[in-house]
Amino acid sequence: MDPMSDSTLALVADPAAHVRRLEHAELQEWRSFLTRFGLGAYAIKKQTHLYRHFRERWPDLGVWAAEPLQVRLGRVRGQDKRSTQTDAVSYHARAYLKYLALTGRAAYDWDFVLAGDTAGMIDYGDALGLPFNRAWLARQRRDGIAYGWCGDSVKGALIFAYSRLILHSGDADVDRYGVDDLAELRHQTVALNAQLTALSTRGSGNPATRLHAALGRLSAVQGFWFCQGKTDVPHVRPFRRVEPVDEWVAPPLIAAVLQRYCTQRSNMTAPQGVKARRRELRLFVDWLCERHPAIDTFADVGRSDVEAYLKHLRTAPRPKHGRPVGVASRRQIISYLRQFFGDTSEWEYEHVPGRQLIGRADSPRASTHIPRFIPEQELAAVMQAIRELHDPHQRAALLAVRWSGARRDEIRRLELDCLDAYPDGTPRLRIPAGKTKAERMVPIAAEAADAITQVQARRTVDQDLGMTDRVTERQVRYLFLDRGRLRSASYLYDEPLLQVCQTIGLVSASGRGTAITAHRFRHTVGTQLANKHARIRTIMAILGHSNATMAMVYSAISDEELVKDYDSALKPGALLAGPAADLIRNKELSTQQIDWLKSNYLKSELELGACLKLPEEGPCECDLFLTCAKFFTTAEHAPRIRRRWHREQDLINDALERGWQREVERHEALARRCVDLLTELGQTLDGDIDDDLSPLC
Repeated sequence: MDPMSDSTLALVADPAAHVRRLEHAELQEWRSFLTRFGLGAYAIKKQTHLYRHFRERWPDLGVWAAEPLQVRLGRVRGQDKRSTQTDAVSYHARAYLKYLALTGRAAYDWDFVLAGDTAGMIDYGDALGLPFNRAWLARQRRDGIAYGWCGDSVKGALIFAYSRLILHSGDADVDRYGVDDLAELRHQTVALNAQLTALSTRGSGNPATRLHAALGRLSAVQGFWFCQGKTDVPHVRPFRRVEPVDEWVAPPLIAAVLQRYCTQRSNMTAPQGVKARRRELRLFVDWLCERHPAIDTFADVGRSDVEAYLKHLRTAPRPKHGRPVGVASRRQIISYLRQFFGDTSEWEYEHVPGRQLIGRADSPRASTHIPRFIPEQELAAVMQAIRELHDPHQRAALLAVRWSGARRDEIRRLELDCLDAYPDGTPRLRIPAGKTKAERMVPIAAEAADAITQVQARRTVDQDLGMTDRVTERQVRYLFLDRGRLRSASYLYDEPLLQVCQTIGLVSASGRGTAITAHRFRHTVGTQLANKHARIRTIMAILGHSNATMAMVYSAISDEELVKDYDSALKPGALLAGPAADLIRNKELSTQQIDWLKSNYLKSELELGACLKLPEEGPCECDLFLTCAKFFTTAEHAPRIRRRWHREQDLINDALERGWQREVERHEALARRCVDLLTELGQTLDGDIDDDLSPLC
């Protein structure tokens, strides 16, 4: 026998915490059970002999419960079964001790339960006719397979958890156990794992491996209960990484302000946002303490110190990767610092500057990028490969992203009842509240609706009560749920897109990544809407934009329309009218005016034409198409000019009825100007009239 360490030999359970019930069973009852269990005469005789030995030594089970753990276990890891055990009487009484717990006569402490042996308990329950039996286990296994688990995994996890819960509570009623009992078992497994590993009679001798296996089974039970609707607490990962919280290495007054600020921020900001703020504030304080050790409070920090740190950010390597941060990262860091000084001033903290030390002008100007939509020739191949994906969750998620234009996290968090239809039968998708904190309804293609319907059908077997959404903080039943877990973005998007791109040959320049991302489908939808002349408010409603500036980006990249409008004004031989027409025809425009027109043609557009006036020339206060020397128009605006002429006629008639002669003259002049513009464009008043009163842009 391997020698036991002093700490192991000293491991004795607290008698006050041992058991709630301790009672022996009579010999005749024990023999009757052995007979029902199906043992032969020799085995029954042997078990009867072992029963007598145990009961003669410990007629009072309370005395046995007070013995050291290694005595109660009878044999510990590393011992040969044929050699002398730590206590042979207890070791051979294991079957009897399990019987006492199953019949409600004993409830053991966690030390004995977690280090001991639970083999055969489901068979004992079967022989006793208890709810914890083979028929119950078979039903649970079938349910697990329906929910998407491997049947043997569910079976093993349930036996592992219920056997230990029954041994600890002395109650074989499987319906009485819930999340609180499982949480206690999980807590005790983590707390006692290291010290019980050397004493355990079964399992791996590596504490980390043993703990990982145990927590994996308990997590599976949690997810299984969630799918059954037994709890609204979803699947818990076996190991949830906890980020270490850095201690503030700073003078006490500075550390106190930082700790208070981060605590207050955690009540209004997502955990990742608080983590990022904490990291950047810590780096700022580290720099401050290194460069200015005499500063012991934020009140001593001035504008010059902040300017020096912002200069330091441009060249200093970051601890994580050893390279200076880029423009976008610097803008974010400066935003955190500006918010820190602004918040602490507004919240009237002590030992702070009490004023804003950083302004918006301190942020470097960010580059403006054109959204990367997917070209038509690539899109067709990508969509065909997506339709051929085997996994229904991945296929539905990618089709939904493609046809709805939603953000990928919004699609991932779709609710089970997200799909309905407009009155005409067009499928409609309800996008959950996301970045803009607002739900929206958007039309969606039939193939995406069919894919979502297939996933909904697979979810009909689940009986889950839903889980708390991290954005809305309300209980929802998710569409993309699998075995009690919300599918990850990596599984729904990254993995299938890598497979798709490898299939059709659209890989990144390095050859290891994908050339297509889920977010590019969103840009594709926006670009296609703009190319089809969708209104800005339509693009905003479908993509969930909070302001028109974001949606107008897609109008700016509508190449076909931009080229058409540009050519109508600047190509040789274009029909132009208006005071600025001669400047364009004679190529008398300045370089600055040409550059402005090339890049901002849509911004120059007015109701009846366009304006060459530069932004620095100030706003217009005149009736442009009548007198302004910067105004010009094209034949495409003729329907609007005719509409304006008819409008002026109505105003002339109204002014005549009221006797307003000056108004009659003014509107007659405007009407004549409309006729002159049409004549210059080679048009007449008899053509089409534009009835759309909205601006062209």
